[in-house]
Amino acid sequence: MTQTSILLDQARLDYTNALNVLTLVEMRIISVSAEDLMYAYLVATEWCNWFKNPDAEGSPLTKFGPNHPDYGGVLSMMEDNVERLEENLMMEMPAVYIVFSQLNPNLVAISKQEDKSQVLESTKRYIKSLELTAKFYKERDGRDAFLKMLKD
Repeated sequence: MTQTSILLDQARLDYTNALNVLTLVEMRIISVSAEDLMYAYLVATEWCNWFKNPDAEGSPLTKFGPNHPDYGGVLSMMEDNVERLEENLMMEMPAVYIVFSQLNPNLVAISKQEDKSQVLESTKRYIKSLELTAKFYKERDGRDAFLKMLKD
């Protein structure tokens, strides 16, 4: 676990913290590996989804009850973060490829277990960040090599 991944875990709990940490990642003010970058992309994407649906499962916004304020302004800022992280992912494609090519097949096997209660949350998020990144490359320019690596 890296310092940056710990900060990103904390960023999942509070959107103001998320905006700050994601900016640090995007601007490379803190140490950022390819895995950190993919995880940051997941965090930003999750926040966008939570702003659109505050009562979604896993959303930290559910603690505010059923009456949610308008998250339009902060959603726009988070969508900007997603775009900048996508630009970073495009620039870091060779490093991302190395992560995928060195992926331990045991992690993929663990993530495919039927009983998801036996899979650690950190493992689920890691695999989710890989899947989201692979889907991004597929949608962005048709590269499906990353998706194939996850399936093999």
